[in-house]
Amino acid sequence: PQALSMIQVTFPPQERARAFDILGAIIGVATITGPLAGGVIIRDDIMGSSWRWIFLVNLPIGLVSLFVAAREMKESKAPHASGLDVVGVVIASLGLFLLVYPLVEGQDAGWPLWTFVCMGLSPVVLALFVLYERGLPANRFPLVQLSLFRIPSFRIGVMISALFLAGVPAFFFTFSLMLQAGLGYSALHAGLTTVPWSLGAAFASGMSVRLGPRFGKWTITVGAAMLALGVLGVILTLDARGADVSSIDLIPSFLVGGLGLGTVVAPLLNIILAGVPGRDAGSASGVLTTFQQLGGAVGVAVVGVVFFGLLNSHANTVATGVTPQLRSQLSAAGLPPQSVEAAVAQFTQCFDKRAASSDPTQPVPGCPLSATGAAAQDPVARSFASAAKLALARDFVTTMQETLFINVGLWGATAFLAILLPRRRADAALPAAAAAH
Repeated sequence: PQALSMIQVTFPPQERARAFDILGAIIGVATITGPLAGGVIIRDDIMGSSWRWIFLVNLPIGLVSLFVAAREMKESKAPHASGLDVVGVVIASLGLFLLVYPLVEGQDAGWPLWTFVCMGLSPVVLALFVLYERGLPANRFPLVQLSLFRIPSFRIGVMISALFLAGVPAFFFTFSLMLQAGLGYSALHAGLTTVPWSLGAAFASGMSVRLGPRFGKWTITVGAAMLALGVLGVILTLDARGADVSSIDLIPSFLVGGLGLGTVVAPLLNIILAGVPGRDAGSASGVLTTFQQLGGAVGVAVVGVVFFGLLNSHANTVATGVTPQLRSQLSAAGLPPQSVEAAVAQFTQCFDKRAASSDPTQPVPGCPLSATGAAAQDPVARSFASAAKLALARDFVTTMQETLFINVGLWGATAFLAILLPRRRADAALPAAAAAH
């Protein structure tokens, strides 16, 4: 929130669009370097603690940021700083917690009653938060300036931002699961696969400095439509290639999706904050960031629930699809027909259990679906492992195809809502909106 608000109060209106475009380009570069750095750390495992060392990536970035900020950034205090609305913080945090926590934990917990009770209480608590903020006296500064929602660009913009962000982390979360858990990619290979997306996002973010001021809200509509088109391309690619899909197959669709992402990010920030008076920049940035984080968290939670539900529901079908190959291999290994049928039945049951577990890549007790160590020399164990690997890949690819239609819907809705934004150019919006306010 501070980054957005400081750009808002530091740069004059004619320079602000370019500042947001540079911010968008940096985000695009970060999406390239982050997964790659994490993949290298996991692959090399220098310190012997596997993935845990990826958190150290934040240490040098944080130290450099502190040093540069202390030297280069100008002070941007409010002329009359207000105290923290502690009660508002507590109520808002409780309302958001009651919504997000059960969505995140409900799948693993088996959706007990408390998850639905919490989600039912969340809108009640958030309504109480709005009533409390409205009732504050004039000499108290609320956590959220509710008057911000009277500004059309801000009101519609935060809705667009929440919808847009609901799809982005959910896409990369589920797609990374498919690449690594389903297709067996390493963390580094998965990171390299998304590089075309990130390159497209970085390029489009840089270009939006020219497109945003000229086309205004239509930049967001076109960008979101490109995102949806890119995901449709991924769906068609997975349908055509199936479990044999490669990183190269995904390059065209990922480039289109990345171009769409970069076309949306920077102009959206500028349009949302353009009509906000400087005195409310901090509150507006905080509300915008909260909606973005909430959209991302709810998107990952909901899409995750759908993804794992579909993964489980398709398990029997994909297991049945690989049984002809399994029968052939078991017969070639010398098993009698009765033993072959018993083994196939056991494989199907075991694969159903594996797909229903919280981590489908891990072995299920009593189910020989992997061939490691001494078992690698057993032709029956190798046949089971080969069939399980193929079935798991098909299960993830089929599930990914169906789940991606959620992203198409989210970004299609983003494109539609952008049409409802006020008709004005982003670089000229601030003076008019501030005067009207």
